[in-house]
Amino acid sequence: MKRTLKNAHFGKGINILEFSYYLNLIATATDSNEVFIYDYEYLKCVGTIHLGGSVIPTAMHFIPIYSLLAVCSSNGMLYVFYLQLKDHALNTTLLGIIDLLRKTR
Repeated sequence: MKRTLKNAHFGKGINILEFSYYLNLIATATDSNEVFIYDYEYLKCVGTIHLGGSVIPTAMHFIPIYSLLAVCSSNGMLYVFYLQLKDHALNTTLLGIIDLLRKTR
């Protein structure tokens, strides 16, 4: 094993892990409302995304060409974040929230 990350979520187990070779990032989530983003090369936490309230991430996927992270949540919402890494600090911008449970006619 070349890299080890200890206590990534302060004692909670990691339920979801997503990796982007293109962005050089790892995203992890647990049963809390936070998504932690790590620089893969240095295994340093470069940012945290707080979904708010009792929203729990259920799935994540990087869209690397556009530097996006899509996060599905327990409340049926899809959050789309733009990620910009500069000098080992992550700037995140919430681009939109899509209600996946919304009924259409």
